Formats: sequence, C-alpha cells, structure tokens
Amino acid sequence: MISEIKEALKTVDLETVKPEDMPHYNELSGRTWRRYMRVNGVTFRDMVNQERKRRCLEALTANPDASFTDLTEACGYRDKESTQRAFKQWFGMGLKEWQAQ
Repeated sequence: MISEIKEALKTVDLETVKPEDMPHYNELSGRTWRRYMRVNGVTFRDMVNQERKRRCLEALTANPDASFTDLTEACGYRDKESTQRAFKQWFGMGLKEWQAQ
C-alpha cells in the first residue's frame, strides 16, 4: 500500500492533496489507514514532503538555474517562502549556494 501511495503522489497536485485522495483510503477507516501508515514508520505528510523534494530535484536537474518561483510551482507549495524554508531544510543551504556548487 505504501508504494501505491508513493506512485499516486507523483500524479497529484501536492498543494491540495489529502489522504482521502490516496489509494485504499476508502477501503479502510481513516483511523485504520493512519495507523497502518504509522506502523510502517511513515506519515502522509512525510510522504508528501518526500515527493516535493523529488520534484524539486527533478526541476533542478531539468533547469539548474531554476528560481524559487519555478520550484514553488514544481513542488506544489503555495508561496515562495514555504519553498525556501523546505529547500534549506532538505539541502542545508539556500538555492543560490546549491546552484553555485
């Protein structure tokens, strides 16, 4: 089930995605679904953030000079500030520093 959710996240708008949009959610109660995720050591939010990071790297691979505006759109964030915060958390540096490497 975890791998199916990861695959489904690759095709949805991460800005508006909810657990209810994921495979198997309607087959189980919401509580049972969350417990299954927790038992497997992951939360829905963690999975969304992993997909955002994957999309960020994909966007930077396609365009190494991408701006935060480009990354905000690619990663499904609502604003540039959220993207900047996430980028620094993921990579331990700002976009300009990362691009200079």
